[in-house]
Amino acid sequence: MNAEQAWCHLNGYGREEIIIAFADDGCQMDVVASRADNKFAAAAFLEQGRLIYATPQEIKTQMFIPGYRHGTALAGLIAGAVNADRPVGVAPGCRLLPVRWEYDKRFHITLQGFHTILTALEDKIDIFINTWASLPHMKFPDKTISLIRELSRCGGRRGKGILFIWAAGNSGCPIHFQADSPVPYAGYVENNVFCDGRYSAVFTHSLCNIENVLTVAAVNLYGRRAHYSSYGPGIALCAPSNNRHCFDAFPFSEPGLTTRSGDIGGYTHNFKGTSGAAGLVAGVAALTLSANPQLNACELADILRCTAARDLDCRPYEEHRYPAPGSAAGEVTDLPLFPFRHGGFDSCGWSPWFGYGLVDAEQAVTAALAMDKR
Repeated sequence: MNAEQAWCHLNGYGREEIIIAFADDGCQMDVVASRADNKFAAAAFLEQGRLIYATPQEIKTQMFIPGYRHGTALAGLIAGAVNADRPVGVAPGCRLLPVRWEYDKRFHITLQGFHTILTALEDKIDIFINTWASLPHMKFPDKTISLIRELSRCGGRRGKGILFIWAAGNSGCPIHFQADSPVPYAGYVENNVFCDGRYSAVFTHSLCNIENVLTVAAVNLYGRRAHYSSYGPGIALCAPSNNRHCFDAFPFSEPGLTTRSGDIGGYTHNFKGTSGAAGLVAGVAALTLSANPQLNACELADILRCTAARDLDCRPYEEHRYPAPGSAAGEVTDLPLFPFRHGGFDSCGWSPWFGYGLVDAEQAVTAALAMDKR
């Protein structure tokens, strides 16, 4: 994504005042930060519906639950500090604000809990990334949608709007579409038969048509759509990640992303999914805003879309069909729905697989710097 070239244009790794928030399963802060830096602006976690917000030093031990590493890997990918022995993030000069979901023997995020997070962070951050989804219906209450609209226009640390970034999901289905017949999602294949029986003809995502909300799909290291990546109306951008079959029926060898982790050694080579892709976009957004801190959220989103690369592999995968016992569908296919079988870009420069293209840090930073000189 040309992050190193973007650092050269910036003469640095991003501004410390740029703050990226993420809601996830916590964060092992010492793994993400170097010993001397000021990586975390603050931290918070939900407890019995109440948000506990404090300095990193006060709350650090409560931000990490052993065995859960997703949030740590995401944080490292976005802005892991420059360090000689661990992977660096896309925007290592910028700061993070992790929010841990509620934990009661398992993690969960409620719609009310998310609204509570939004209210608490509305004047503290510049970018907010979320990697959780609720398929097939990602529906929010009207009050939450109204708040997101408001915050995307005039909220945030600078009063210029918050850029929201959302992972598209890993279920190989549309995120916002009404089909003529049931569509499988998040299933698996055993003995050449599709199992799990999750189908829907209607997929809804309340945030698809909201200004300054970017939904991110995943591509493999060759620029081909990750087989599992969700698609269709609402996809805004794509970024690299791993690859696997959406029903886990066929092996793909393309690796995941290298980032920091709570694993032994402090890193992993296998962070993956549209979560990883969304994390990369958040890092590029932070670098772009570092290039021109006067950008509002709408201008920032436009730059990311307009500078995205389109030299991607639009070829579909070979189709495989499977019996689906006990389902009205009869057989299921592992290809996208018919209207979205090809990833080509239309006359408006949009693709149902890739959105407006592969996020490009160098081009985005260059465009932001040019706007700053006007």
